[in-house]
Amino acid sequence: MSGINLKPFQTEAQPNVFSNTIDLEEESSQPQQSRLTTDLSTSTKTKNSGTTMASSNTTYQSIPINPPVSTDKPESKFTRYIKTFSLPPIIFDSFMSMVTSLLVWLSVYTIVGADNLPGGIVFVIVFLEFGGRITGYFASLCHLPPMVGMLGLGIVIRNVPYIDFGKYLPSTVASPIRQLSLAVILTRAGLGLDLDVLLKFKWLVARLAFFPTVVEASVVGILVHFIIGFPWLWSLIVGFSIAAVSPAVIVPRILILKEQGYGVEKGIPTIILAAASLDNIVAIALFGVCIGFTFSTKSLALTILQGPLEILLGCCTGLMWGAFTGIVFPSSVESGQNWDNTVFKLLMVLGGSVASVLGYNKLGYSGAGVLSCLISSFTTACFWKKRGAVSDFETIRWMFTFLWKFFEPLLFGVIGCQIVVETLDKNVVVLGIGCLVVGSVVRFGTTFIMVTKSGLSLKERIFFSIAWTPKATVQAAIGPMALDLAQKSGNIDDENLGLQVLTLAVLVILLTAPLGELAVIMAGPRLLSKPLQVMQEDIIVGRMSNQDQQNVCN
Repeated sequence: MSGINLKPFQTEAQPNVFSNTIDLEEESSQPQQSRLTTDLSTSTKTKNSGTTMASSNTTYQSIPINPPVSTDKPESKFTRYIKTFSLPPIIFDSFMSMVTSLLVWLSVYTIVGADNLPGGIVFVIVFLEFGGRITGYFASLCHLPPMVGMLGLGIVIRNVPYIDFGKYLPSTVASPIRQLSLAVILTRAGLGLDLDVLLKFKWLVARLAFFPTVVEASVVGILVHFIIGFPWLWSLIVGFSIAAVSPAVIVPRILILKEQGYGVEKGIPTIILAAASLDNIVAIALFGVCIGFTFSTKSLALTILQGPLEILLGCCTGLMWGAFTGIVFPSSVESGQNWDNTVFKLLMVLGGSVASVLGYNKLGYSGAGVLSCLISSFTTACFWKKRGAVSDFETIRWMFTFLWKFFEPLLFGVIGCQIVVETLDKNVVVLGIGCLVVGSVVRFGTTFIMVTKSGLSLKERIFFSIAWTPKATVQAAIGPMALDLAQKSGNIDDENLGLQVLTLAVLVILLTAPLGELAVIMAGPRLLSKPLQVMQEDIIVGRMSNQDQQNVCN
């Protein structure tokens, strides 16, 4: 009875009643209160504040205790009226994108005038940015990757009559947009690499990153050469341009599976996340070497040395710039949180990546720029982590995630605008789809073989193979590079080959991105297992799937 003040009073003889009830007083001038009435009629002794009280013929009546008073103010009629007009979350994003698009368009129109009307370059860019967000959102509602909707928007505004204003986007504008997007993609990939994971699972990660990509690129290159008739170097360009797995497709789904506990016991999500970024490095580096050989105007000796020289330049530049940005700035642990330093760090990392991609591309060493961009961001991240500046690293990585959300609709929309359906060779499309399907099957089998002696079960090896098939971001970034270089050279045959390379890159996105993401979503809970403790927690909170219940029963 601690905290309740009891006042004794004498009454007539009462029967022994053991009760503990709550009596409510009738409503009076004061607010309604609850009264706790306790009849103690036993001869037990209760110690209260050091005093012993006998309660044989004494009833202790409690002073009324006020109920807790709520401090929340009742909603006003105005608040309830406003809530009736609030948008449900499912359409809020689309509505805000449309409103933001209108505001940005009006603002830009006041600056550039008629160029922001249909038929103007600025209008196309603004439309692709915000229209791509909307179409990407609706694609995600259909359980498709958002980039499919963004790519479809670009194809529509380039090929559908009366709204084909995508044809007004010149290559001189589209090319820098793709190169900037490539710099952001590569920097994100470098920041996503974890040195500890790479060292812990080095052989498995190396096998996953190298062999499926090289084998698929080689098989597709051979098929394209003998079936479609591409020259050997152009066949390898096709192979390495479509070989890289897409982190933008698989990483979000793998993170969801990781949060749910699937495969975490054997580190499967961690291995996939690390190997995906390294896979991109291998594909892009070898693609750059093939591009360098194809468009080189140097002597035979320099052409032969092109590949090793690009690798050497890219590694040296990336290591030096990454070490510089990782050392020169004080960490937030040393100087406190300083947003000025954070912005400068972002500009230094992004500026180094953009300068590498654009600068080396201008010098004719595009592969070196790609490698430098990846290695510099990875080196910077390693230095920051070693210095204990984990918060700085996480902040910069979040900023690049935000930048990618800005560049993603532009990149895929610009790619779609370069596809002219009327000029496509039907034979190339049909035969190309066949080559891509065969390449995907070969990649599936190669991945399965690479993880055979890694302590994984049959189901887990199948999941690795499924997760290693979707393609999207790298294909969109490097697929048009051959076309850009061919247009600069002025060779009509090279331009036709570059357009066909771009067509095959778009086809592999449309084929593998939606099917691969759907396969990962469906296969994850069925092929991966959860730790027993996580499954027990799922049972307690009632979120256990039917497949998990079957696993428990088995």
